[in-house]
Amino acid sequence: FRLLGCLSFLSSQMAGDICAMVRANDKEGLLGCLRNHVHVDKVDSSGCTALWIACDIDHPHLATLLLEHQACVDAINLQGETPLFTAAKHGWPHLLQLLTTEGATIDYPAAEDMTPLMAAAQWGKLEAVMFLVEHQADLSLVDSTGRSPITLAADFPIISKYLQFQTDVKDFAPKLFARIRDQCGVENYGVSWQLSPEKLTFALGAGRSGSLFCYSNDRSYILKTIPHTEVCTFLDRLESYYTHITTHPHSLIMRVYGLHRFTYGWSTLYAIIFANILASDLETDLQIFDLKGRVPKHGKLFQQRGTSQAVWKDKDLERMFFLPNATRTPLLTQLTLDVDYLQLHNMMDYSLLIGVRHAPTTAHDHTPSEHESGFRDNHGGLAGLRDEIYYIGIIDCLTNYGAKKKVAHLCKSLLWSTGELSTVPSQTYAGRFLTFMTAIFPTEGQSAEALAAAHPNAPYAASLQLTLDVFGGQ
Repeated sequence: FRLLGCLSFLSSQMAGDICAMVRANDKEGLLGCLRNHVHVDKVDSSGCTALWIACDIDHPHLATLLLEHQACVDAINLQGETPLFTAAKHGWPHLLQLLTTEGATIDYPAAEDMTPLMAAAQWGKLEAVMFLVEHQADLSLVDSTGRSPITLAADFPIISKYLQFQTDVKDFAPKLFARIRDQCGVENYGVSWQLSPEKLTFALGAGRSGSLFCYSNDRSYILKTIPHTEVCTFLDRLESYYTHITTHPHSLIMRVYGLHRFTYGWSTLYAIIFANILASDLETDLQIFDLKGRVPKHGKLFQQRGTSQAVWKDKDLERMFFLPNATRTPLLTQLTLDVDYLQLHNMMDYSLLIGVRHAPTTAHDHTPSEHESGFRDNHGGLAGLRDEIYYIGIIDCLTNYGAKKKVAHLCKSLLWSTGELSTVPSQTYAGRFLTFMTAIFPTEGQSAEALAAAHPNAPYAASLQLTLDVFGGQ
């Protein structure tokens, strides 16, 4: 026991020596301690490691030596402060560079959840603030009292203004989305978003959500803003979404390649990036249908025909979509699997997006890539009858039938029938959706009269004669 006590005492003395050498800026003495195999991360009586002390008193040459001997870059003192935290608080640029190069955690929280960026902002260290922001420090974090870096910089107007005009970008689940992109054969993803100012334009979507849309350079991808509720819904189901599209590589559910948060001053924006279902190398005219499978509400009128690039809804549908039976059957089978997945996760209000192009005479000469789905192997689409190509996918599938939607359903059901509502329970929505989509993709050779008899209340039934005129006996 006496021997153990002596060893413990000698160990504490040696630890005290290594910290004392750093405080005295004695490089030779420090090297002597390290040669004698003194534990590089031993703490002194105040709970500080030698690296933390070197960063507190601005000795970058000693910090470099300690890191070369495997000092823990995120070792904390009794207040929970890392070496990066104290370097940020004092504004030591060389130490900040050294520690981040060695892998220091940029947002490691100290006491009261204060991050290095918050410390630099509170103590007015502009150079440290700029360095941390450039190295992706999270501007949206707050301490235990709710103060953000901008709030803590209130006494330093230059820092406050600088922070207010920074855009902070956060990528959610980057590794998982990278696997999805790799699985889908996505290449040059980053290059596609290097937009010149004239191309960096956002357009308001056709729906009522108020979402903004922006296309990549080659229009292969779309960035869409979404509310925070949909972010939470998607993150909650992200693993199951990955499993589903991996198990069913021909799934019609939209392929999401990234989920991001943009913070600019006090404003926060969330966005997803997904594959453009309508992307094609063809330049023929495109008709777009966004269908939910519900009966139009009373008083809803058809859109004015001839509108360029208009998006037709259920109430505007005056036609059907004709596929060979060999294609129709697997398409509806996959659609059923996808809708079952969405129903299982209590999703509703999704749509089937259908784009229609006239197929040129060379359309069937197209050779699909190894990553193209079986439903996108003809110029990005699916070959239909009567020289048409269909681009088909399920979109807007991030709406959960939760408490808010249940209240909305209760209120709306007083005014309209269930068939006219899009806000219905996921099971009801799924059944109606599948019934409708099965009907608008009729069996090859099925007569118009039989379709009308089978679906007398469908929005397209009244225009069935027009369909007959356009497609003849088909």
